[in-house]
Order: sequence, then structure tokens, then C-alpha cells
Amino acid sequence: MLWLAICPAVPAHAACGDAAAPKVDWRKCDKSDADLSGARLSGADLREAMLIRTRAAKADLTGAKLYAATFFYADLSGVRAEDAKAMHISASDATMTGARFARADLSRAVFLRTNAAGANLDSAQLRNSHFDDSNFEGASFMGADLASAILERARLKGANFVKADLTAANLNDAQLQGAKLNDAVLQDAKLVNADLSGADLSGADLRKADLVNANLKGAKLDGANLEGAVLVGATWTDGRRCWQRSVGVCKSDSAELSAPSPG
Repeated sequence: MLWLAICPAVPAHAACGDAAAPKVDWRKCDKSDADLSGARLSGADLREAMLIRTRAAKADLTGAKLYAATFFYADLSGVRAEDAKAMHISASDATMTGARFARADLSRAVFLRTNAAGANLDSAQLRNSHFDDSNFEGASFMGADLASAILERARLKGANFVKADLTAANLNDAQLQGAKLNDAVLQDAKLVNADLSGADLSGADLRKADLVNANLKGAKLDGANLEGAVLVGATWTDGRRCWQRSVGVCKSDSAELSAPSPG
């Protein structure tokens, strides 16, 4: 009995058979093919859990621990995951339409071929994350940190990147028609062949951005900083083509189209 009195408590282990509930411990559990639609899982521990083909539409994952969780082919439409700790998660081929990940930490997350149209990722941490070939049309990334993120061929039509940090992000071949990029930081970003037609880049920082063959027709560039930006082959706001040596300004044949002055 004395030994029992002085022995430290044994750490609690994941109880994979426990029912869905707030703060449930499902760490490293396999919940593949489970139906968690509408489940209340706020604060739950799902670190390194397997959720392949799991149905979790409209589930509450607010503040959940999702480090390195796998959501291949999962249905996360309408899920609430504000303030979640979701570094290194993989949601490839998943459905996340209307999902809410505001302020979540999704650093180094992978969203390959994911459909997340209309998702809310305002103020989320998304450094070094991958969004290749994904659909984030109409999604909101307002104030999000997307430095060095990979968004090649991503569908981002009408997305909101106001005041987002896209420093050194890869947006080659991205569809950004009508996107809101007001006051966004795109310094050193790669935007080769990107479609920015009708996008609002007012006040954006585009210093040293690579805009080779990008489409800027109808885009707003009031107050944008294009110092050192490569515009060779780009379609300018008025539809004219930028010729060789177009760096910082669009040179169209014999004429020079001055870039908007900063400020």
C-alpha cells in the first residue's frame, strides 16, 4: 500500500474505443472509414491519427491537436477547426468545402488535389504548406502566413489574400482571377503563367516577383511595389504584352508603361 501511495500516476494512453467527445484521446488511433459527421471533438487529441475516407462533415474540431494526422479522401466539408494545432497534416484528395481553419497552425500541411472552395483560413499559419492542384476558389486567407507555400496550379479564383504573407510562395500556373491581394506581401514570389486577370493587387509588395508570362489584364496595381519584378512576356493591365527587359516596368515594343509608384 505504501508503494501505491508514492508511485507516480501512470500516464493516460489513447483510448481508441472511446466514443467521440470533446477532448477525447485518439492519438495514433485508426478512425478510417468512421462516420464522425457533426461529432463534437473540440480539444481532442488526434495526433498522428489515421482518418482515411473518414466522414467528418460539420464536425467540431476547434482547438484540436491534429499534428501529422492523415485525412486522405476524408470529408471535412463545413468542419470547424479554428485554433487547431495541425502541423504536418495531410488532407490529400479530401473535401474541405466551407471548412473553418481560422488561426489554425497548418505549417507544412499537405492539401494535394483537395477541394476546399469557400474555406476560411484567416490568420492561419501555412508556412511551407502544399496546395498543388487544389481548389480554394472563394476561400479566405486574410492575414494568413503563406511564406514559401506551394500553390502550383491551384484554383484560387476570387480568393481573399488581403494582407497575407506570400513571401517566396510558388504560385506558378495558379488561377487567381479576381483574387483580392490588397496589401499582400508577394516579395520573391513565383507567379510564372499565373492568371491574375481582374485581381486587386493595390498596395501589394511584388518586389523581385517572377511574373513571366503572367496575365495581369484588368488587374488593379495602384500603389503596388514592382521594384525588380520580372514582367517579360506578361500581359499588362491594358492588354498589351510586356517585351524583353521588362523588369520593374512593362516595356511594350518601343513604349514603356510605367509601373505604379509605391505608396
